[in-house]
Amino acid sequence: MFKLSLLTFISLLTANSCCYALDITQNDSGKQIEVTKGDIVTIKLAENPTTGYSWQFEVTPENNIEVISAKYIAPRTTLIGAGGTKEYKFEVKNTGRTTINGYYVRPWEELDKNTATQVHYTINAQ
Repeated sequence: MFKLSLLTFISLLTANSCCYALDITQNDSGKQIEVTKGDIVTIKLAENPTTGYSWQFEVTPENNIEVISAKYIAPRTTLIGAGGTKEYKFEVKNTGRTTINGYYVRPWEELDKNTATQVHYTINAQ
């Protein structure tokens, strides 16, 4: 018979739980997000590339998180020109506070922060 102490059992359960995946959306804009170094944060935002608009991000400071992927997920419809979802995955690289400001803009036009659709997240990493 194999016996484990409670402390050994808890250690085994948490040994591989250093990193979590967290999904946030436009509805989470303005919120503070609590994470741990190594976590993966996925931001899912509505996007319609047929209009020329896409999400552009300002990340401060830049070294706390890293974009590890960005992919467009097409809508489940046959309608021409229907919008889908853009999914951005960030890995938390360092502890500290990071701000992510996203702007839904046409890249060739000058950014007007007063009129652009925006999202703002504060990432607090322990």
